Amino acid sequence: MVLQRERVPAGAAALLAVVLAVPSVLAPTWQLTTLDSQRGVVLFDQQFWSWGRSQVLGAGGAVVQDLWDPLGLVVLIVLLAVAAATVVAWLLLQAAWVPVAAAVGWAALLGHLLTSAAQRHGRPVRDDVHGLAASGSSTVVGWLESASAGVGVVAVALLVLSLAGVRMPSAWLARARALAAPEDEDGTASPGSPTADPAGRVRPTIRWRPASDYSEQGTTPEGAGEPAAAEGAGESETAARAQLLVRATIATIGGLGVLLAATTAIWPTTVLAVRAPEVGDFTKGYEQRTWSWGRQVVYSSDGVLLDAYGGPNPVPRLVLLVAALACASLGLGWWVARPGRPAQLVAAVGTALALATVAASLVERLSFDERSIGLQPGLVHITTLTGWLELAAVCALALTLALMVVAALPDPADALARRLSAVWARFVRSRRPAGVVTTGPGGVPEGPSTQRVASVRDASSPGTTHTTSVGFSDDDEPDRGRG
Repeated sequence: MVLQRERVPAGAAALLAVVLAVPSVLAPTWQLTTLDSQRGVVLFDQQFWSWGRSQVLGAGGAVVQDLWDPLGLVVLIVLLAVAAATVVAWLLLQAAWVPVAAAVGWAALLGHLLTSAAQRHGRPVRDDVHGLAASGSSTVVGWLESASAGVGVVAVALLVLSLAGVRMPSAWLARARALAAPEDEDGTASPGSPTADPAGRVRPTIRWRPASDYSEQGTTPEGAGEPAAAEGAGESETAARAQLLVRATIATIGGLGVLLAATTAIWPTTVLAVRAPEVGDFTKGYEQRTWSWGRQVVYSSDGVLLDAYGGPNPVPRLVLLVAALACASLGLGWWVARPGRPAQLVAAVGTALALATVAASLVERLSFDERSIGLQPGLVHITTLTGWLELAAVCALALTLALMVVAALPDPADALARRLSAVWARFVRSRRPAGVVTTGPGGVPEGPSTQRVASVRDASSPGTTHTTSVGFSDDDEPDRGRG
């Protein structure tokens, strides 16, 4: 394991994002203080953590209510651990799966940070209402988390640019050192080095390479290997078709997840139905419909709009949801149309952002505690069809990311490509008309044929009593033995 200097800028930015986000595990990121506007006494202080914990402190700092969210805490710790591990792998390893894994890990953490920042900065800051003065603001830890989201955007951008061929500042420094040193790691030479002439130019050297080197690298000297060109072209075409089939399959699963997640932007995922009994009528009540991106609307049991709940401003989270789904769609489409490492990384980043954004609302919904809104008689918590589609979208997007990482591994990717190529070949043969024999290079049949073959026998030699015959047979071996 050697430190990859060209990867240091992106790795340092990602590591800084992880460090800035760690305090949000322990400390609250937003607080709401309610005062008695006439006496100036603090009635209660509400504190909220980005992973879902909420705490209510009364007069004198006494804890009135403390609701934890274990699922949200586990998700945040896992995201931080995965991001830190992929930073180490990014800086020290050169395996093919490292760039894809780093893109997935960093983008997943970035999606969580952006969702938390959008929800926190969209919370209302209320003034004097009915004698109560309430003010909300982000804590120092909350601002650190917002800064972590900004640094995460820079880290992901540097990762994609570094693998797209853009020279990083570390590469500029390495080039300057190479020009100043007699001989650096890149093989450059300066005046006074053994391979340089008095003018400082590098003298050309001639080195003999064995033929095995060409065979190992898949290249041959000029003029060699021409007979195998046709066979190599056919194999490369088959491999390209198999790779396209792999990308199309993964992109189809990811596109399905994006479509399922898009339904949450239109319809609510949760309904809280409350039946308030009245004298002579026990059907009166209301329904509070909640969207995954924060919108909350209260309707009567008859479907009449009563009030739009004055919760967090949902517009930032809606914009984030639409942008993440759009990035995933564009990335997957680009990966299928234009294969390559940049397209694969953009698809991985977009899919990870979409997964983190959708999963954040899912975790929030699954860990909802009814005690946070007070105990009410007849309260019914209903998950709508859109809520179940959201769960299916998370599963589809997670499967897409897992397949992307597997496709980046050399051995599993080749095995999957060979398997899909074999399935495609069987499908093509099954749809081929009967009696058509496919020939390969030189007119040789590619596979055995079950059709009967007409054979013409040569004339017999002088002096033999065996007569020449012309006819059709299924097998010529017995006749050849008698002839």
